[in-house]
Amino acid sequence: MFRRSCIRQKSLSVSPVPSFETLSAEMESLKRHLSQIDSPTVLCHNDLLTKNIIYDHKEGMVKFIDYEYADYNYQAFDIGNHFNEFAGVSDVNYSRYPSRELQRDWLTAYLQSYNHSTGREVTVTEAEVTKLYVQVCKFSLV
Repeated sequence: MFRRSCIRQKSLSVSPVPSFETLSAEMESLKRHLSQIDSPTVLCHNDLLTKNIIYDHKEGMVKFIDYEYADYNYQAFDIGNHFNEFAGVSDVNYSRYPSRELQRDWLTAYLQSYNHSTGREVTVTEAEVTKLYVQVCKFSLV
């Protein structure tokens, strides 16, 4: 009985971190896959946690703060990272990850604003939202 208990405790104490080789192989696989995704490179915030987004109720405006990590990056990476930030950093809970509906609403508003700022037609199609949604889902794995 004591032996079984020790074996059980040992198996529970095994590190959940994959080996370096496993992580390297996974990174290479992601790199190969993501390099084929046609996500544009845009100026990104690169730290879009909710504390860096301020909503001004009076003006009905959203403002961003803390541009320390701002740089050019894949559009879908910045958005995927933003959605991951919903789950938290030190107290990670993926039940807080935004629902598909919230993501699609967010992406629609993003694309409308993006189109407006680049002088394009503001109207966004369902196909455009779906394309960005798929890209974001893939980049959120990073």
